[in-house]
Amino acid sequence: MKRKWFLLVLGLLGYTVSCFAATTVAPIHQAKGMQCEVCHTVMPKADYNKCLMCHGGKEKLAKSNSQHSILNSKESVPCSVCHKGHQR
Repeated sequence: MKRKWFLLVLGLLGYTVSCFAATTVAPIHQAKGMQCEVCHTVMPKADYNKCLMCHGGKEKLAKSNSQHSILNSKESVPCSVCHKGHQR
């Protein structure tokens, strides 16, 4: 039981650290030639479903790196929790 709690706390700590080290995604997408309207179909925020569509879906993203493993939860965790569009 202690091991489960330790792993849970360790996972949450890693997730929290990754959120504080969040990158802004707008310049990355603009460098690839994408226009604002590609992500911002619902103003002023980007549409979370567009993120998932372009990046291969929740399951593929969850497998892509350890920080994205939070997407395996039943909760809907929008990308903007960690990734900021234009400001840190």
